[in-house]
Amino acid sequence: MDLKEYEFFRNFGEKYYEQKIYEKAYVFYLCAKNYIEDNGEVSGEKVLKNFKSINCEKLDTDKCKECLDQIYFKYIDQEDYRGCYSLLYYLLYREGGYSFSHFLDERYRYRYFLLEILIMEENKGLSYTKDRYMCWNSNSSESEKLKEETFLRKKFEDEVCSIKFWVRRIVFGIKYNDLKIIKFLDDNKITAEYILVVTKYSILKDDFLETIKREINILKKNSREEGDRLQEYYLLLGGEPIGGEENYIEENHIEENDLNNIKVKKLDYLKGDSNSSTNKKSNDKKIEFIMCTNNEKYSDEAIYYLNSIELPKDYVVEISLVFNAPSMTAGYNFAMKKSDAKYKIYMHHDVFIVDKEFIKKVIEGFNKTNYKLLGVIGCIKLAKTGVWWEGDENLIVGSLYQDYVLSVGRTYKTTDSEYFVSKNNGNEKYRIYKTETLDGLILMTSEDIKWREDLFDHFHFYDTSQCLEFKRKGMDIGILVDKEIPLLHEVCVVRDIKYVEIYNKYRDIFLNEYKNIVMA
Repeated sequence: MDLKEYEFFRNFGEKYYEQKIYEKAYVFYLCAKNYIEDNGEVSGEKVLKNFKSINCEKLDTDKCKECLDQIYFKYIDQEDYRGCYSLLYYLLYREGGYSFSHFLDERYRYRYFLLEILIMEENKGLSYTKDRYMCWNSNSSESEKLKEETFLRKKFEDEVCSIKFWVRRIVFGIKYNDLKIIKFLDDNKITAEYILVVTKYSILKDDFLETIKREINILKKNSREEGDRLQEYYLLLGGEPIGGEENYIEENHIEENDLNNIKVKKLDYLKGDSNSSTNKKSNDKKIEFIMCTNNEKYSDEAIYYLNSIELPKDYVVEISLVFNAPSMTAGYNFAMKKSDAKYKIYMHHDVFIVDKEFIKKVIEGFNKTNYKLLGVIGCIKLAKTGVWWEGDENLIVGSLYQDYVLSVGRTYKTTDSEYFVSKNNGNEKYRIYKTETLDGLILMTSEDIKWREDLFDHFHFYDTSQCLEFKRKGMDIGILVDKEIPLLHEVCVVRDIKYVEIYNKYRDIFLNEYKNIVMA
C-alpha cells in the first residue's frame, strides 16, 4: 500500500466516523492500519484512536461486508491484483488472523486464494484464471458485479474442492484412478500454478514438497506439460533434483470395484415418517455411519474414504445419508430410529477418516471398556460457559487434522488424566480419556439415546447436549487419542453477527437445561 492509498482509506474513515456510519468507518480504518503498521505514519494516531473506540461487536455484519466488497471491486476493476492481494493478506493474517474480524468470512479467503493463483500465472504470461474468474463488466452496478462475482467464485470454489480432494488422497495414501483427475485437469485447463497454490493450502507444510513431487510424477507419467512447470517450482522451493522417469515413485492406481462398496441408504427427512422406527433387535455385529448432508460432493468424498479403510471382520457396515433435516438432532434421530446397528457413528459430511484402522480401534475401545460414547476431541471438564473449547487448556485432549481453507493444522493433545490404554505387542496403540464433552464432528455410540430435538432444533449444542444426556444416564464418555491421526475435518469459518446471536440463544437453552451438571 502506498501513501496515496493510505490517504484514501484514512480520509473516508474519518468522514464516516464523523457521520457516525461506524460500519464503513471501521472497514476503512482497518484498511488504513495496514500502511500505518508498515510505515509508522504520524497521522495514524487519530486513525488508531478512532478505530479502537468503535465497538465491532455491535456493527451490522452485512454493512461491513458490503463496504469491503466495494473496496475489493475497486481494486479489481483497476486490475490492481497485487494491491488487492496485499490488502487481503493483511486483513486475513496480520490483523489478528481468523479470529479478528467477524465479517471476514470464507468469501474473502477464496478471493485471496484466487488472487494468488492469478498473480503466479501472470508472472508466467498466463491469464487462464483471470479470463475465467475476473470476467464481469466493470461498468455494471455494484449489485450486478457482486451477483456475477459470486456465481464465478462458487464455480471456482467447486473446482478448488476437486483438486483439494485429489491432493489429500495423495497425502493420505487413498488409492484412486489417476486418469479421472487428469481428465478433470485437462478439461478445466488447470495450470501448474493452480495446482501449486491449492496444494499449499490443502495439507500440512511438512508434506508440501513430497506431495508436489508425487503430483509431478502423475502429470509426467501421463505426458502433461504442466508436470515440467510444476517441477520448476519444486526445484525453486528447495526440492531435491528429480531424475528420469525411472526414478519417479509409481502411484497407486485403483478401479472403482476395488473399494469396500459399503451400502449407502439415502433418507429424505421431508419424505419419511420421522416417528417410524425399525422393530428389529439391535445387531451387535453391525456398524452404521450416519451423516446429515446438503452437499453430495462432500458426502461422496467422505464415503470414498470409508470405502478405502479397513473394516472389522464379521461386521455388517452401512451408511445412512440424511437430506433436508431441519436440525442435526432431528436428522440423527430420524436415521437412528431406522437403524438396527448397535454401533452408530454420527459424523459431519466434511470429515474424512484417514487412519485405515480407526474403526477397528473404535470397536475394540467399546468392547474392552465401559465407554458408550466416543469422540476424537473435547474437554475432560466442561467450562461454565457451556463451550467445551473455553475450558482449561490442560484438560482439552484429542487428535485430528483441521482445514481452515487457507491453512491445515494438526492437533495431538494428551493429559495425565485417567485413561484406558490399548496395546499391541507391548506397544501403545491409542488412549481413551474419560471426559465430559466431545465435539460433534464425529460421535460414536454403542447405545441409543434420543437426541434432544425438543430443545436444539438448529445446529448448535446438539453435541454437548448429547454428551450430558449420556452422563445423566450414568454412561461413560471418552476421547480416543491416537498418534496416528484418525481423520481430517474441514472447519466452517463463519463471521456473522446473526450466527453469534443464534449461537448464544442455544447456549442459553443449554445452560438452563444442564446447569446442575455444568455448575457442579
